[in-house]
Amino acid sequence: MWVEPGDISTVHRVGRPGDRNRAVIVRFCHRKKRNEVLDKKKELKNKGRNIFVNDDLTPLRATLLKTMKEQESVSNAKTRDGRILAWLRDGNRRVEVSTPADLHRVGVAVPDWKRLKLDHIVSQ
Repeated sequence: MWVEPGDISTVHRVGRPGDRNRAVIVRFCHRKKRNEVLDKKKELKNKGRNIFVNDDLTPLRATLLKTMKEQESVSNAKTRDGRILAWLRDGNRRVEVSTPADLHRVGVAVPDWKRLKLDHIVSQ
């Protein structure tokens, strides 16, 4: 897998200019190349470099992903094209979670609305 300059549309740093280790957001010209990079991210990590490759998620979706990864019933969770997917330990069944209400699919009876920063719209 090689990423050529023509594969990348835009690159910019995020965070404060004075920060030492600022993240970089890369926008690819084609989804196919982006998906290749995401599929190879484990290989990059195993090479001993301090490289992390993730989808750029909204704060809510990032919290949903983290919540899913913490569940005992989930063996693996990842994102693909902004979708959050989880593989369950019981038979390696795959489920997709789009909203906090979908968390019941991975064993969360009542979502932690405060953690999801949605407690202001949920009546207790």
